[in-house]
Amino acid sequence: FEIISNDLGSQDALVGGGRYDLLVKELGGPQTPSVGFAAGIERLLMAMEKANIYAGKINNPIVFIASADESCRNLSLSKAIELRHIEIPCEIDMLKRSLKSQMREADRQKVKYVVIIGQDELKKEQVSVKDMTTGEQTTMRMNDLIDFFKKSVRKDETREADNC
Repeated sequence: FEIISNDLGSQDALVGGGRYDLLVKELGGPQTPSVGFAAGIERLLMAMEKANIYAGKINNPIVFIASADESCRNLSLSKAIELRHIEIPCEIDMLKRSLKSQMREADRQKVKYVVIIGQDELKKEQVSVKDMTTGEQTTMRMNDLIDFFKKSVRKDETREADNC
């Protein structure tokens, strides 16, 4: 079978598949009845866009963790995982960009906070947190970071609900 879209031009297949009863045997295994399919995610998204079908609101991350150098990257990843576990959308730089480029990326993503981890912060077991809305930057103990975001994000969500 094949599902196509008339909106995509010559490469119009969105999903295709069928029976693959001989596949396992051809690969050296036993005769096995099977079925399979493949979908082109990019093509599905393009077709949805052309049909004005949207999957929902795109939420920007709330936090971006910027690492000053390679030695800070593992800690950044660890803190991002902790934030994601408490359902705070968080991004980190995996392209090894300069701190200045990471700050531009955080601004492009419209994050509310940037956590900056550099050598000085590592030595003191601290992080710097910049509020991108006000420009205010504070320093805190690394161990207090998760609690800070639990409180800050909850407070921001309450303010947004009050403004509705």
